[in-house]
Amino acid sequence: MSVIDREDIKNSVALGEYLTCAESPSTAQCARLTHTAKKVGWRRISSLNCRRVAAAAPCSARTANSCANGGRRSAFAPVVADESHIPAYAGLIDQEVGVGEINRNAGREAPAVRIYLTGRVFVEHNDVVGDEASLPGRQGRLLFCFLVLNHGLPLARHELVNAVWGESVPEVVDASLNALISKLRRFLNAAGLNDAAALESSFGSYRLQLPAASWVDIHQAELSLHEAESAARSGDMPALYAAAIVAGAVAKRSFLAGESLPWVVAQRERLRTLLVRTLDYQCDFYQWHGERDVALKLAQEAVAIEQLRETGHLRLMRLLLEQGNRAEALRAYDRFRRLLRDELGVSPSAETEALYLTLLKT
Repeated sequence: MSVIDREDIKNSVALGEYLTCAESPSTAQCARLTHTAKKVGWRRISSLNCRRVAAAAPCSARTANSCANGGRRSAFAPVVADESHIPAYAGLIDQEVGVGEINRNAGREAPAVRIYLTGRVFVEHNDVVGDEASLPGRQGRLLFCFLVLNHGLPLARHELVNAVWGESVPEVVDASLNALISKLRRFLNAAGLNDAAALESSFGSYRLQLPAASWVDIHQAELSLHEAESAARSGDMPALYAAAIVAGAVAKRSFLAGESLPWVVAQRERLRTLLVRTLDYQCDFYQWHGERDVALKLAQEAVAIEQLRETGHLRLMRLLLEQGNRAEALRAYDRFRRLLRDELGVSPSAETEALYLTLLKT
């Protein structure tokens, strides 16, 4: 394997962000990202080949025909490919990149539909992008996200009601839900999806049916985490890092900010757990690669997110010890011991105590 230098790591971070909705890179950046991706373990890449892929990109990052409303683009606007401009977006990348594939043998075309639930919600299908501003308000955004997270599964009406209104159910709930579903179908239709086929209804239940090989950012993050775990078991550190970067780039983004319904909070917790695990894997990579200062920063970030997670504190103390910062490692132990005592009334595990004794004897 080629030696990976600081510039490679910087570019691989850019690659992970690019694959999860970042700004458009220049031609030179595309070449660097391709080179870096090969070195950090994306062996499926042959090229980014930006020009041959002309799928949709976020409205804020693309050139499209102006609309009649004062020259502003509508929320659903077809995009005319511009050969002089390198298109932005994960959806533009050659299928060989592998990111976003549900079926890795589906061919070389970009996923038919790409849906982003973290950050700003939007959906892109072929040359059309639908922004969350086109969803039927706050309730429409909740319903859309809930259906996407459970796409392919039949959901009873009461499940949809709970997902949208929680305990604040309107008096005319059936009429309200029917109106919301009707508006959501119009949104799907405007996004280029067949409204009737995409949102099926039968016997009092509804099911969102996305086209084959569709891409959902949260599902991709989970898939990338599994790939990182597999790479960790096989000792393939570059592949581990590549997968962890993609998973972390999604997990660090907000999910339905401002909402507090139980299923939303539960999904945020899953993303937070996923983020911590990806930070662990990134930390392992940097430590393996000799970038201990970066590994230490990631370990500290993971501890700040999950303060009662003992494995994170152990990792942090070991990194400090390896760097020769014995006193700081002892302080890290003392902070954790006090936290456990104050919050839970318990002591650190035998493994942590053994490491503490090692620190005292060093």
